[in-house]
Amino acid sequence: MILLVACSYLHVELCSFIIVVDLGEKSNKAEAFHALIAFIVSFLAALIGLHFQVLSVSPLETHFATVLLFIMAAIVYSIAYMEIKLQPQGAEYLLLFRFICLVSGIISVELLISIIISPFWLFMFLYYTANLIFNAVPSLLKKIYQLVCQIYDWLLQIFQSGAFHAFSSREREENDNQAVETV
Repeated sequence: MILLVACSYLHVELCSFIIVVDLGEKSNKAEAFHALIAFIVSFLAALIGLHFQVLSVSPLETHFATVLLFIMAAIVYSIAYMEIKLQPQGAEYLLLFRFICLVSGIISVELLISIIISPFWLFMFLYYTANLIFNAVPSLLKKIYQLVCQIYDWLLQIFQSGAFHAFSSREREENDNQAVETV
């Protein structure tokens, strides 16, 4: 229980620190989403702490795998959020990090909720959350696909130009050898 609360506190403090550093910028939907995720995670962690304190059982004893998955999702979310905040805003990978934040933030919340509710309700919750994500984010997936296609085209262009230079240098050597032989 202490580990769960400590991870939640660390996650919230890290997000709060990054938000405080960024006070000069205008607030937008992404910042509101990050603040909402931080609030929900800290609220659910406190609720789980109270619930298991009454039961005199540690959540690590009853839901060890879920707690470990939550810690991993929270760490992934924190790293992606730091990359968004600390890297240049015009970068091509910004969209990918936003998608990672969206997915890992929602997974973090779902994992905490799964400790509280029964498996049937968890199934329903996961189904509707996945439905919401896949209906609300098709443009994001399209942009990720376009980014992958651009990277593929870029790599193809690099390899083709490298192959062209290799063949053209070989042809030059052969022409030079033929010119030397004819002289």
